[in-house]
Amino acid sequence: MFVLERFAVSVLVRLSPIAEISGKMTQRELSPPKNLTVSLLDFTVTTEWLPGEGNPPGSRYSLEFSDLNQVSQGKWTKSPDYTDIDTLKCNWSFGQPDDHFRSYFVRVRSIYKEMKSNWTTLPKSFQPYEDSK
Repeated sequence: MFVLERFAVSVLVRLSPIAEISGKMTQRELSPPKNLTVSLLDFTVTTEWLPGEGNPPGSRYSLEFSDLNQVSQGKWTKSPDYTDIDTLKCNWSFGQPDDHFRSYFVRVRSIYKEMKSNWTTLPKSFQPYEDSK
């Protein structure tokens, strides 16, 4: 007769951000977008990114920007044109000529139903006047 006492098995399982259990979707975590880039041409800002790893089809995105003074205070501006969008690219510009001389940061996050990822923030600022080609 063979008896196992106090036998424990550990299993490492990699779960996707959204796991299906018993036919119900359960939230684990939504991955933030990656490879956020900004390019400028004639004062038009093109912002692009890649989807977060393992995010479900139908994920959407929101973009915000902040100038150097506001970002230090934690203030970000939402763009109504780039909130809850399904594309991985935005083209936008600044309305006032003085805006071209300020330094800006941009950030984007993933959204799926009621879930929101952490923000992915451009690691350095850009200035439309200096950086536009």
